Amino acid sequence: MENPKGSAPDHNIAFVVEDEPLVRMFAAEALVNEGYRVFETHDARDALAILDHRRDIGVVLTDVETPGGMDGLELAGTIRERWPETVILINSGRIRPEPNTLPIVAGFIARPHGISDWWTT
Repeated sequence: MENPKGSAPDHNIAFVVEDEPLVRMFAAEALVNEGYRVFETHDARDALAILDHRRDIGVVLTDVETPGGMDGLELAGTIRERWPETVILINSGRIRPEPNTLPIVAGFIARPHGISDWWTT
């Protein structure tokens, strides 16, 4: 049974917000492989609408650059204000936000942006 709106989030349920379909699919697959139940969307506005109805989502992974009039940093800030128990991870392959631009207790993951970057670490 799903947790009703307003109940505590389940940190085994993740939500991927990414406009690039292949990147979104890769992130979702990686999370599923780690045992998460995963939901996906392509923009921040959709993400907020879904989060308004799904209080069981405990982890949000969002790209910095998202379409729909709100970027991932703004989305993360809104999530922090509305749902402070939600774990927020922000990622990008192009933008490195300054630490003071991230919401409190949000993490940043730099994503490789070229195929050679996957093999150099």
